[in-house]
Amino acid sequence: MKNWIRKMISVLAVCAMVIGLGVPVRTQAAEADTDTYVQQLIAYYRDDQENAETDIERVLSEMEAVDAQQAEAWRQIMDYWSYVNTDMPVNLNVAPDGLPQDDSLCIVILGFALNSDGTMKDELIGRLETGLASAEKYPNAYVVVTGGGTASGNPDVTEGGLMGEWLLEHGLSEDRLIIEDQAPDTVGNAENTYRILSEEYPSVKNLVMVTSDYHVPRGSILFYSKCLLSAYESGGEPLQVIANAGYETGSQGYESISLQASGVASVAGVSVSSERLPLSQLTGLTVSQDQMYEAGNELQLSVTAHYDTDFSRAVSTYTIEGFDPAQGSDQEITVSYTENDITISAQFSLSEKSQSYASAAYLEKRIEEIEQTDLSAYTASSVNALQEALIQAKETAAQADADAEQIRQAYDALNEAFDALIKRVNIAYYMETEANCNDTDAYKINDGVIDTSNYWQSVENGQNVASADAQITIDLDGLYDVDSIVVYPYWGGQRIYKYELYGSTDGEEWFKIGEHDSDEYVTSAGISHEIDAQVAYVRLNGLETHVEGRDDINNIHIVEMEVYGEEADNLAYGKPVTSSGTDTSAGSSAGSSDAQIVDGDRTTYWDGGVYADEPWVCVDLGEIYSLDRLNIITYWARNDRYYYYDLYTSVDGENFTLLYAKDEGTQLSTIHGEDVTVDGTVHARYVRLVGKYDSANPSFHLNELRVYGQSDETWNDARSALADALQRSEALDLSQYTARSVQEVQEQMNAAQLLLEDGTVSTAQLTTMESQLSDAVSALQYKASDPAMIALQELVNKANAMASEEETLNAAINAAQSLLDDPDNASANAVVSALLDLSEAMQALNTDESVDALREDVQATIDFINDNILTNVEGLRPAKVQALRDAVQAAQDAVDDPEADADQLKAANKAMTKAAQ
Repeated sequence: MKNWIRKMISVLAVCAMVIGLGVPVRTQAAEADTDTYVQQLIAYYRDDQENAETDIERVLSEMEAVDAQQAEAWRQIMDYWSYVNTDMPVNLNVAPDGLPQDDSLCIVILGFALNSDGTMKDELIGRLETGLASAEKYPNAYVVVTGGGTASGNPDVTEGGLMGEWLLEHGLSEDRLIIEDQAPDTVGNAENTYRILSEEYPSVKNLVMVTSDYHVPRGSILFYSKCLLSAYESGGEPLQVIANAGYETGSQGYESISLQASGVASVAGVSVSSERLPLSQLTGLTVSQDQMYEAGNELQLSVTAHYDTDFSRAVSTYTIEGFDPAQGSDQEITVSYTENDITISAQFSLSEKSQSYASAAYLEKRIEEIEQTDLSAYTASSVNALQEALIQAKETAAQADADAEQIRQAYDALNEAFDALIKRVNIAYYMETEANCNDTDAYKINDGVIDTSNYWQSVENGQNVASADAQITIDLDGLYDVDSIVVYPYWGGQRIYKYELYGSTDGEEWFKIGEHDSDEYVTSAGISHEIDAQVAYVRLNGLETHVEGRDDINNIHIVEMEVYGEEADNLAYGKPVTSSGTDTSAGSSAGSSDAQIVDGDRTTYWDGGVYADEPWVCVDLGEIYSLDRLNIITYWARNDRYYYYDLYTSVDGENFTLLYAKDEGTQLSTIHGEDVTVDGTVHARYVRLVGKYDSANPSFHLNELRVYGQSDETWNDARSALADALQRSEALDLSQYTARSVQEVQEQMNAAQLLLEDGTVSTAQLTTMESQLSDAVSALQYKASDPAMIALQELVNKANAMASEEETLNAAINAAQSLLDDPDNASANAVVSALLDLSEAMQALNTDESVDALREDVQATIDFINDNILTNVEGLRPAKVQALRDAVQAAQDAVDDPEADADQLKAANKAMTKAAQ
């Protein structure tokens, strides 16, 4: 029996070992496609040219990871584009010397729009003369003439055809002439010319561009980029633009970089937004050398510039001060590098191999830029948020020991606050008005027309209504925190108007919010009132009118009334917005952006592009709210129209549920929008609108997305508790537990995940689910270890060998065998219990074991429990631990008692092992 006790103790030791493993969480950033990178490259060069060198290199590096071959093609294009606008000479009237004298050279003469009758303009003839002079200088070169039909009154002629005839008439050999007469523009000319030359004239490798002098840079970059990209697509060799000749027109300067960019975008087949991309800001330097400097040697440094876009690159245009070649490594030099008005100077010791330096210069530059910005056009709350970020940024910039991460965080926070600025909006514009007299003209006080020919006056049935009896009200269509009101009384002549301003939240109870009782004459500047009130309605009550020389005028005249403030209960106001993109290609949408759907301005809008593509826009409310209603304002200003759309909500930004689908009806859009009432319980942090239809044109437009509701702390707390419980469950290593207990946990986890994704569930459902998941986790059972299962199998074999008919023993054998038959569900506790039960049953039959041997077995069990269980009781219930301590002490007392017999020892051992389980 002693051997089985020893084995049982070994199994208990194995079962006592618990290993916890963490579960790593991985996220993967979305990867941009090559078209996105191309758009960025073109935009950067269009707006900043050589100042965008860093960002062009950054974008090319990112592009290389997606498509190395295309990245190399665009690297060459960007290098050539820079060359075209910086170092490339424009040769006047004839190609330069030193070009190939064989048929690998081709002179390309670009066309020019014809007169309406189909004759050539003088500028086109000038290009031909320049091309012919170049052809005579290089008699073995081919000559291409380009241009389709551009004569509005003579569609039968083409630029290329007329140009070819002119060259032949002036002596060019016909076998040298190549005509491209299909394309009406330079981009098409380039595409067709490359195709003709690559397919029919394989000897041609180099091009000379001939055009008007001002057009040489643009023509060169378009031909170069088209030839290179066409070669990339076809797998052929690109044609090289190696020279040019410009017909001297006397023009001052060249075509704009913006026009060049438009052409390059057309060549690439992409649409480039007019929005200016931010330049990377220099944030730090790393100065290094391969080995410490020795006196008399050449100083060889490597300088790497670091930027706020997490990009770094080697730079060479740095300066060095304080260097003494004869001094050796015991000296400190100053290494300075400047980029886009930011200079970083690093003190580098030549006894070091490498040192890195963080600089707040870019933060200081941004602080200065923002401090010079006129913020009067923005709302008080957004300006206050910016001022707070500005204070923090200044404090960080002033800290001598601020590290790169602290500087970066302050810079990002400052930019976020600046980007979040919201323009002040006249919230009274076009809102409903009501006057107690002359109500027909009441709309004129908020129609946006500030002109004395357009005003409301207090009259009724042709008779004046005295100021003191006149009032006019504006319904703001929402609850607003109003900070100012500007009133424009009629200012023609010498006029004095006195009035009071009232506010109301419900249109019934009114309170005074301002007044004007000055005896000064009113002017076209209007009268400004600082207001601090939360109102949904604004009313002007007249008091007194005085017009110099006109005692008969006693009524009030209001040209315009502007109200400024921010909506108080719109949860979406000023919140972050994402979208499928913004279409700014139409002139009317040039200033469109997705952020305009939450700016409180009902006149601005987001152009989502073609509605057939189902454009979407999403507002992040910042936290989860219980929603009551939404207000959707689609474009309303012109061309009567109606829209269809879908509304979705989400609590996590990933799983969206359809809330409302507008797919029928022809009610036209208005400035007041459409109210969508939320039925039942809907909680959401994210609200997404998907455009489906516009009755007026193919695009979808949204002016405002307004969301109303309230915070539900009880629901949020319940959801957070469930999310925490799920996160703890996901961190468990479930491989160490029995299959049935794991299955129950996984089922509860799946159910919990579904509830967390659902904003329509109740607080009770969340609370119940959290309890069920916690219970399932608590019920997890550790699987028995392999050694434990082996020990149990051996003990079963031993018990079977006893061939006993004793009922208790056979029951223990059957219980143990059921565990062995289902190892995935054999828990450590169950196996230990089976071992104990089987050992006890076998021991009961083994009556010949001496008391001394039994005493040793019990002592071995005591020692094991003391060494392996009671030394680490963290997480165990105190009552259970105390019961085990008591049982161990009782067993020890029995062992120490020389008078204890076998029955007493067995009883003590049984009580102790049961407590240990």
